[in-house]
Amino acid sequence: MNKNMQTVLICHNDFGYLNKVQKALEEKGFDVDSIENAADLVLTGIRLHPSVIVVNPDMKAFNEQGVCKHLIQEKGIQVILVIDKHSTTRAMVGDCTIEDTVDVNTDLNALANLIKKHISVHQD
Repeated sequence: MNKNMQTVLICHNDFGYLNKVQKALEEKGFDVDSIENAADLVLTGIRLHPSVIVVNPDMKAFNEQGVCKHLIQEKGIQVILVIDKHSTTRAMVGDCTIEDTVDVNTDLNALANLIKKHISVHQD
């Protein structure tokens, strides 16, 4: 299996959330990278080419068009949105439809299973 097939990139502005999710996913066997600045997401995603990106779309400098064009369409990277009750982005990022969103309070085992689902789809 390609190493990148187990790689997850998390982009969220809550450092506590990043640490909690990164630790939980690493315990499940994922190779996890994280960033706190949405302005770095597109370039980091291109450089790392993870199988799945988990991102808070409500962060300042979140570039919907860049994520859609460069990460989803050009690189084929799966994207899962982490939302809360105040989120305005729920199903679309730029011109791209997002298949899955999770609440920020989603059980970490459920998030890991969702990521595994995306990785298996990505491999087929």
